[in-house]
Amino acid sequence: MKTIILTISLLISAIFAFTQQYEDGLNHTPDTVNFGDVPNLGETMPESIVATLNYIPVLVEVYSSTDEPFTNFVAEMYDPCNDTTYIFTDPSFGLETCGSYQLSIQADGHYPYLGEIIASDDYFVYEIMLIGISPVENLTVEIDESDICALINWDAPSDDNPENYSVFRLPSGMENNPESWDSLTTVVETEYNDSTWSDLEQGYYRYALVANYSNVCSEAIFSEEIGKDMSVHIIVDAYSDTGLPLTNLHMEIYNSCNDSTYIAPWDQIELCSPLELSVQADGHHSYYEEIYVFDDDYYLVEVVLIAITENINLTKAPKITYFPNPAENHFTVESNQPLKEISISDLSGKVLMTINSEDLKQEHIDISTLPNGIYFVNLITNHNYKSCQKLVIHH
Repeated sequence: MKTIILTISLLISAIFAFTQQYEDGLNHTPDTVNFGDVPNLGETMPESIVATLNYIPVLVEVYSSTDEPFTNFVAEMYDPCNDTTYIFTDPSFGLETCGSYQLSIQADGHYPYLGEIIASDDYFVYEIMLIGISPVENLTVEIDESDICALINWDAPSDDNPENYSVFRLPSGMENNPESWDSLTTVVETEYNDSTWSDLEQGYYRYALVANYSNVCSEAIFSEEIGKDMSVHIIVDAYSDTGLPLTNLHMEIYNSCNDSTYIAPWDQIELCSPLELSVQADGHHSYYEEIYVFDDDYYLVEVVLIAITENINLTKAPKITYFPNPAENHFTVESNQPLKEISISDLSGKVLMTINSEDLKQEHIDISTLPNGIYFVNLITNHNYKSCQKLVIHH
């Protein structure tokens, strides 16, 4: 009888202890370990744990259905064996588990993932593909002729149906810094007229579009770079090598940035580098030059047209390029015709340096001894074509 009573007492005590442990487990918050503290794949676990649990090395590889790199990737993995949550920021990660874990993954522009993984082999590799959220397509921006408004147009995703769209404007170069973006509006339509464009300061800008769904949003799609009040004054002085006046003089500049051709006399030209200058006149060879311009307001280009004579068989002027500009310690002159002489002068016209090119088509020039400032590079080919280009030196 005493034996039966003792057995019942021990059973009641065991049930009470189990119940208490169960309640403590429900009220317990698991530890969180950042990715820097996560054991490497295959790392030996403490003997006290290995003695009681069979840990399996697990490698997780996460891919995107868009085949693009992830941005703001975060994976959280909860291991119930040691009651710890691990955090990873790289789409390829690994650790050791006793057989199962809960995994959640998030990344910009993708649907979140939530699941439970059960590892049953000695070495377990698990591959996960995050499904990309469809962004907008064919984003375009047009500035009206009065430079007051910017009209933004885009197409809805071809394979999805967003609830609405968020429109942002940002300085060019700040694509990876969303905190610097101006939030303009949220619209249902696939166009927006930015009436605040005229209030912007001079500079380069982009627009960004985000497609919003019920509880997620797509990655931002950016427009082409757009210049605001970025223009230059270019003065071209053209002369004949004969000293006589030019007749039927025609000058034009092609701007590849906006696919526009400016015919003299022009007012201002939208900033682009290089600009392509061509000059023609009766009885003279055509002239072509690439003009490298930057943020200066005023450029002077001097052109000497070569008269057509029986002794010259050339039918077109040489193509001449100067780079880099601005230059630090060296710069290069290239021509498709042999060079005869290159000189560098200051703004007063004083010649500071002269180089005899000996019929080379490329010349590397050391300017390390010249102080910072603006200079003119004067060039003569072996057929007496002449060119003048402004050079900025900044050490």
